[in-house]
Amino acid sequence: MQLKTTYNGREAPGGSFDRKTRIYTKKINSPQGGRHPRTGDLGGIDSDIIQQLKALRCEVLYLQLFRQERHFIPFSVFMEKGYEIHWRDERFPPRWYCPSVYWCNSFPEAKTKASAAATKTKRFFQEDEPCS
Repeated sequence: MQLKTTYNGREAPGGSFDRKTRIYTKKINSPQGGRHPRTGDLGGIDSDIIQQLKALRCEVLYLQLFRQERHFIPFSVFMEKGYEIHWRDERFPPRWYCPSVYWCNSFPEAKTKASAAATKTKRFFQEDEPCS
């Protein structure tokens, strides 16, 4: 399914989400896109897309940068280690980034980390007292 966002007040493509695999894919066509301009952190994913991905229970983010450079990250890690930037340029909505050290170079590595994070969370709730 195609996700939509806004740019300069108009609807714009926001990437795609596969409901079966729970993978979000963002393909960047600009040499400057997908990285924070000062830190080089990866992402540049609009906050409204992040909210949609939460509701869709996304598991893995796949970022394909200009010239086919590929990066993967478990969504839970992105949310835990990432941060939101509110840009002064009002054409750009708030966007999320995450330091590149948390991103993986392959899908299998990211999927394994996502599964491990889900198992860890599940075990945490099983071992703790139930919520009241």
